[in-house]
Amino acid sequence: TPWITKPVPFNIGQGAAAASSGGGADFESDYTNASLWTPVGSEVDVNSTVADHVANNNADASTNSEVYQSLGFTLDNELWYADFQWTSTAIAASSPPSTFPIIFSSTTGVIRDTSNDALGIMTQGTYMMWYTRDATTPVDGGHISISLDTLYYLRFERTSATGIKLSVFSDSARTTNISGSPKTATISSSIQDLDIIHHGVCGTISNNTSSWNGTNVRVYNGVSP
Repeated sequence: TPWITKPVPFNIGQGAAAASSGGGADFESDYTNASLWTPVGSEVDVNSTVADHVANNNADASTNSEVYQSLGFTLDNELWYADFQWTSTAIAASSPPSTFPIIFSSTTGVIRDTSNDALGIMTQGTYMMWYTRDATTPVDGGHISISLDTLYYLRFERTSATGIKLSVFSDSARTTNISGSPKTATISSSIQDLDIIHHGVCGTISNNTSSWNGTNVRVYNGVSP
């Protein structure tokens, strides 16, 4: 029986990506090209505050600021994962804002838009957690304690239609979990058709600021690590 080969779509996103049939990421970004990202507000930028990173620098948490980009494909509704590097450098001492190191959603609206289906990672103060939204109801949980000025290697997985997993590693090979990691959760199977990647900060308190940066995102669709 002859082999039948069909093309596998992939998205360059930023610089270079490999088709999933070759074992590479379906989407990746090293954040060197800001023009590929759409800004909302002015507090989050690409390749500006920190070279080759998405970052904010003392973002005023009374506003919603983010950058987003289309993946160029829709994430599988049962199986995918994303890797990302992230560092928090400053956080308000009281009533800290919510930051979103990486979020995947079904629309280009801001991260907390009530019309979004969304999955990803959120921080509040010195805790990192998973975040979900089924169009109307945001849910977060699975708190993992993190430190300032520490580079973390993050992995967010959709493990099934109703399962997610957040892992925070101390090493680039992603073999050593920090204390409290990983965290798993059961989610609504109605969270579907995610095709936009976001990084941002949200809040309601004036002059309550945070600083953070991230780089080297890799998204792998339809597979597990």
